[in-house]
Amino acid sequence: MRNIAKHFALFSILLSATLIFTPAFSTQNSDLKDFKVEIQRTDNGLKLIGQTGTAFRELSFSLRDNVQQGIDEFGMTIPETKKNTKDDNLADFEFTIEKVGKEYVLVGKRGTAWTRLSFTFSANNKVTIDQNGVTVK
Repeated sequence: MRNIAKHFALFSILLSATLIFTPAFSTQNSDLKDFKVEIQRTDNGLKLIGQTGTAFRELSFSLRDNVQQGIDEFGMTIPETKKNTKDDNLADFEFTIEKVGKEYVLVGKRGTAWTRLSFTFSANNKVTIDQNGVTVK
Protein backbone atom coordinates (compact mmCIF):
# COMPACT_ATOMS: atom_id res chain seq x y z
CA MET A 1 0.00 0.00 0.00
CA ARG A 2 2.91 2.34 0.75
CA ASN A 3 4.36 1.79 -2.72
CA ILE A 4 1.08 2.76 -4.32
CA ALA A 5 0.95 5.97 -2.27
CA LYS A 6 4.56 6.80 -3.22
CA HIS A 7 3.92 6.15 -6.91
CA PHE A 8 0.71 8.18 -6.82
CA ALA A 9 2.52 11.11 -5.19
CA LEU A 10 5.35 10.93 -7.74
CA PHE A 11 2.87 10.69 -10.61
CA SER A 12 0.94 13.69 -9.29
CA ILE A 13 4.10 15.79 -9.04
CA LEU A 14 5.21 14.87 -12.55
CA LEU A 15 1.78 15.52 -14.00
CA SER A 16 1.56 18.91 -12.28
CA ALA A 17 5.01 19.91 -13.49
CA THR A 18 4.14 18.88 -17.04
CA LEU A 19 0.92 20.87 -17.05
CA ILE A 20 2.56 23.95 -15.54
CA PHE A 21 5.72 24.10 -17.65
CA THR A 22 4.59 22.80 -21.05
CA PRO A 23 3.19 26.17 -22.28
CA ALA A 24 6.55 27.79 -21.53
CA PHE A 25 8.20 25.55 -24.11
CA SER A 26 5.54 25.92 -26.78
CA THR A 27 6.86 27.28 -30.09
CA GLN A 28 3.49 27.83 -31.72
CA ASN A 29 3.60 31.62 -31.30
CA SER A 30 7.09 32.21 -29.94
CA ASP A 31 8.77 32.00 -33.35
CA LEU A 32 6.50 34.42 -35.17
CA LYS A 33 8.10 36.13 -38.13
CA ASP A 34 7.12 39.66 -39.08
CA PHE A 35 4.66 40.13 -41.88
CA LYS A 36 2.54 43.06 -42.91
CA VAL A 37 -0.36 43.07 -45.37
CA GLU A 38 -2.46 46.10 -46.25
CA ILE A 39 -6.09 45.54 -47.24
CA GLN A 40 -7.99 47.90 -49.53
CA ARG A 41 -11.58 47.67 -50.70
CA THR A 42 -12.18 47.69 -54.45
CA ASP A 43 -15.34 47.83 -56.55
CA ASN A 44 -15.11 44.06 -57.05
CA GLY A 45 -13.79 42.89 -53.69
CA LEU A 46 -10.44 43.30 -51.98
CA LYS A 47 -6.86 44.14 -52.84
CA LEU A 48 -4.11 42.87 -50.53
CA ILE A 49 -0.71 44.52 -50.72
CA GLY A 50 2.17 42.51 -49.29
CA GLN A 51 4.53 44.90 -47.52
CA THR A 52 6.74 42.64 -45.38
CA GLY A 53 7.34 38.88 -45.18
CA THR A 54 5.34 37.97 -48.31
CA ALA A 55 6.24 36.70 -51.76
CA PHE A 56 3.30 38.57 -53.27
CA ARG A 57 3.20 42.30 -53.86
CA GLU A 58 -0.46 42.63 -54.77
CA LEU A 59 -3.48 40.31 -54.80
CA SER A 60 -6.94 41.30 -56.03
CA PHE A 61 -9.97 39.08 -55.74
CA SER A 62 -13.72 39.16 -55.28
CA LEU A 63 -15.02 37.96 -51.96
CA ARG A 64 -18.57 36.68 -51.80
CA ASP A 65 -20.45 36.75 -48.51
CA ASN A 66 -19.79 33.77 -46.23
CA VAL A 67 -17.05 32.28 -48.43
CA GLN A 68 -13.57 31.92 -46.96
CA GLN A 69 -10.45 32.79 -48.93
CA GLY A 70 -7.13 31.46 -47.67
CA ILE A 71 -4.04 33.68 -47.69
CA ASP A 72 -0.47 32.69 -46.89
CA GLU A 73 2.97 34.18 -47.48
CA PHE A 74 2.83 33.10 -51.15
CA GLY A 75 -0.65 34.42 -51.93
CA MET A 76 -4.10 32.91 -52.26
CA THR A 77 -4.58 29.38 -50.96
CA ILE A 78 -7.31 26.85 -50.58
CA PRO A 79 -8.21 26.62 -46.88
CA GLU A 80 -7.25 23.32 -45.19
CA THR A 81 -4.71 22.44 -47.92
CA LYS A 82 -1.20 21.59 -46.76
CA LYS A 83 1.63 23.32 -48.58
CA ASN A 84 4.91 21.67 -49.45
CA THR A 85 7.08 24.75 -49.88
CA LYS A 86 8.79 26.92 -47.32
CA ASP A 87 11.01 29.95 -47.80
CA ASP A 88 13.21 31.04 -44.89
CA ASN A 89 13.19 34.61 -46.22
CA LEU A 90 9.41 34.86 -45.80
CA ALA A 91 7.12 34.79 -42.79
CA ASP A 92 5.40 31.42 -42.37
CA PHE A 93 1.74 32.38 -41.93
CA GLU A 94 -1.71 31.45 -43.07
CA PHE A 95 -5.12 32.94 -42.39
CA THR A 96 -8.56 32.96 -43.95
CA ILE A 97 -10.64 36.01 -44.70
CA GLU A 98 -14.41 35.97 -44.97
CA LYS A 99 -17.02 38.68 -45.45
CA VAL A 100 -20.03 38.26 -43.18
CA GLY A 101 -22.48 41.06 -43.86
CA LYS A 102 -20.49 44.28 -43.47
CA GLU A 103 -17.89 42.63 -41.24
CA TYR A 104 -14.65 40.96 -42.29
CA VAL A 105 -13.57 37.93 -40.24
CA LEU A 106 -10.00 36.63 -40.25
CA VAL A 107 -9.03 33.29 -38.73
CA GLY A 108 -5.33 32.71 -38.02
CA LYS A 109 -4.25 29.21 -39.01
CA ARG A 110 -0.46 29.48 -38.66
CA GLY A 111 2.16 32.10 -37.82
CA THR A 112 -0.16 34.54 -36.06
CA ALA A 113 -0.52 35.52 -32.41
CA TRP A 114 -4.27 35.85 -33.05
CA THR A 115 -6.80 33.16 -33.76
CA ARG A 116 -9.75 35.30 -34.82
CA LEU A 117 -10.14 38.95 -35.80
CA SER A 118 -13.20 40.81 -36.99
CA PHE A 119 -13.55 44.38 -38.20
CA THR A 120 -15.43 46.67 -40.54
CA PHE A 121 -13.92 49.33 -42.74
CA SER A 122 -14.93 51.74 -45.45
CA ALA A 123 -13.13 52.60 -48.66
CA ASN A 124 -11.56 55.54 -46.81
CA ASN A 125 -9.98 53.36 -44.09
CA LYS A 126 -6.50 51.90 -44.18
CA VAL A 127 -6.33 48.37 -42.77
CA THR A 128 -3.06 46.65 -41.92
CA ILE A 129 -2.75 43.06 -40.73
CA ASP A 130 0.38 41.63 -39.16
CA GLN A 131 1.36 38.69 -36.99
CA ASN A 132 0.01 40.50 -33.90
CA GLY A 133 -3.36 41.74 -35.13
CA VAL A 134 -5.17 44.34 -37.21
CA THR A 135 -5.03 48.11 -37.35
CA VAL A 136 -7.88 50.10 -38.91
CA LYS A 137 -7.19 53.78 -39.53
